[in-house]
Amino acid sequence: MLLEEVFRSGVSEGITLSADGAVQTAELSVVGNNRKRLYFVANGRDQEVLNKFELGKTDTLAFRDGLTDALTGHIACPLLMTADMGLSVKDSIAAHPDDLTWASNIGITLKRRMARFDIVNTGVDSQFFIEWIQLVNSRKQNYLFEDAAYVNPYFADADIWDPERIDFLSLDNANNGETLASFYAYAAPKEEEGGKGTKDFSIVLGGKSGSTGEGTAVLYPVLMRTDQEKAETKLEVKANNRYVINIKSVGSNMITATIDVQDWIEADTVKVESGYGIFGLSMPGTDPKGTMTENKLALTDAAATTDIVVNVAADTEWKVETDCEWIDLTGAPTDGKVGKNLTFATTKANPPATKLV
Repeated sequence: MLLEEVFRSGVSEGITLSADGAVQTAELSVVGNNRKRLYFVANGRDQEVLNKFELGKTDTLAFRDGLTDALTGHIACPLLMTADMGLSVKDSIAAHPDDLTWASNIGITLKRRMARFDIVNTGVDSQFFIEWIQLVNSRKQNYLFEDAAYVNPYFADADIWDPERIDFLSLDNANNGETLASFYAYAAPKEEEGGKGTKDFSIVLGGKSGSTGEGTAVLYPVLMRTDQEKAETKLEVKANNRYVINIKSVGSNMITATIDVQDWIEADTVKVESGYGIFGLSMPGTDPKGTMTENKLALTDAAATTDIVVNVAADTEWKVETDCEWIDLTGAPTDGKVGKNLTFATTKANPPATKLV
């Protein structure tokens, strides 16, 4: 089957979603009398991987083998949700020969492509004050659709990744009971017997002994097991599942913790780790021109005699710095605001080419 049509919500000439409680409904007109496979994607507007799907070229195998965008930070993508299903237009029409405008109601449950982890720790009870979390052998990406075969690069060594530490103390209710959505992770298989084929995903918790962090620095590995001391209780990290790590106590070199797998039914939002973030820059194609390399603006010869406006696409706050005495910056965001554009204005008639960067 080849991709023959794309429907989008929230854009001109797209589909309209109508809400009935927690259920969203859309009306699609599917023509022809052949079999169809429908693919549904939510929260995927900024997923660059979807750009490779082309009308009349992309087939069902490409969808099955499609991967989500690779992570570059603790979480740098939305909580992508997908589903797919088959439909026989001919059989559906044949079942209703007297109704040429027959409409088939199809129920679709979109599933998140990530797993959610909650951590339950009460420092007074466990005598452990968590300060940071480190993910070990996590996956950079996952398949777009659940029924994809588990083949490379899902298991490839290049796809195994240890991201930066997560600041646990910045999360709501840290060390005071249940900390919801402590972090998200892509699906990861459990290691095969003998350590072949994959590497186990695990978590390292770092902090201080004692209920308020007054003790010595300690760290404890948490394995993906319902019981930390029993290898036969290994767990696979599955998309759309919620894993609750319940810390009971810690010893000299062992943590007593249980991991419960629960339904993830709440429509929560992404908690983004604080940091520098990612933003995009673009410039006009007409004179005066410049080039962007690694967020550095380089002006062409003699282009600095007039102002240059750089458009900035950002979801978080940012700031601009320059040590050039001949450039004046306007349009930088004020504290607490998100900037959208920035004007580089020269203060001299025509600086020499040696100063154009």
